[in-house]
Amino acid sequence: MLTIIAVALAAVAITMFIAMGTPQTTQQITRPAETTATSPAGQLGVKKVSIGIIPTIDSIPFIIAEKEGIFRRYGLYAEIAMFSSARERDAAMEAGRIEVAISDPVTSIILISKGSGAKIVSLILGQIPSDGVFYILAPPNTSYGLEGVRSIAISRNTIIEFITDKMLELLKINTSIEYIDVPSIPVRYQFLMEGRVQAATLPDPWGTMALLNGARLLARDDQFGVSISMSTLLASKGFLSREDSKEILRSLVKALNEALSLYKRDPQRYSDLIYQRLQIPQALAGKYLPSWGGEISPYPRSNFEMVAQWLYRKGLIQSIPSYDGSVVFREGEGIS
Repeated sequence: MLTIIAVALAAVAITMFIAMGTPQTTQQITRPAETTATSPAGQLGVKKVSIGIIPTIDSIPFIIAEKEGIFRRYGLYAEIAMFSSARERDAAMEAGRIEVAISDPVTSIILISKGSGAKIVSLILGQIPSDGVFYILAPPNTSYGLEGVRSIAISRNTIIEFITDKMLELLKINTSIEYIDVPSIPVRYQFLMEGRVQAATLPDPWGTMALLNGARLLARDDQFGVSISMSTLLASKGFLSREDSKEILRSLVKALNEALSLYKRDPQRYSDLIYQRLQIPQALAGKYLPSWGGEISPYPRSNFEMVAQWLYRKGLIQSIPSYDGSVVFREGEGIS
């Protein structure tokens, strides 16, 4: 009997330990490092803004600005929420839990076309073609080129499919290629490396890791002399209704560009922070740091029209929204 009781108590203890150690949410909200008891949100001259980011390269200036206390220098109390996926981030914006978020042109234009009232604030990553590279790759130990590919693993109706379409179009690949929908980037990477697909489109850092592990390069989106892949900063309708929204957004972009200049000056200084916050695979430690040559600037009309026309042809939007009505800071007018 004593043995039975002891086993039962041990089982209860193990169950409690597991329950207490299991994370209950995938969202991580980070209070600004510069916020103290003497500088709360709402203090005279301090503007509060909630920002949603995901663990991608685009988040680098946000996490550096937070770490270095740059937001406060521009009069901002920035509350950063890290989401594990774009879907969670989008749901948070629609629910009003965040006001500004990292996005991409495909997602942004779809939301705008649905009458959400959201607008693109600026381009984040992609001012120059080599920023934020995407790759079409073949598995290790293969020998065919793109002309011999009959299927590519992508994520359908996303920026991944758009970039894949544009690369094939610019390369004048006329063969019929089937797209295999594999939304998860780690799963798509695994399928590629195991040879379970003929080819796959991957962004960095997964593309670089695949190449280091023997995958073969078929195409990369910076080889055409024009930026195809870009990311955007998106602001919600509720935030844009504030009288001071444009002033806050100008300050935000300035703060992010200052953080970006620190990164460009000494990327290695922030390598540990970036690996931790962006969940970069440790297999790349010492072999990879994201490159970033451009700046955060007005989102270009040419990319807007290219993405919008693609979405319209795909039937993902019913009409093409106007550029002027979809962006906060138009190309040519500047932000600062």
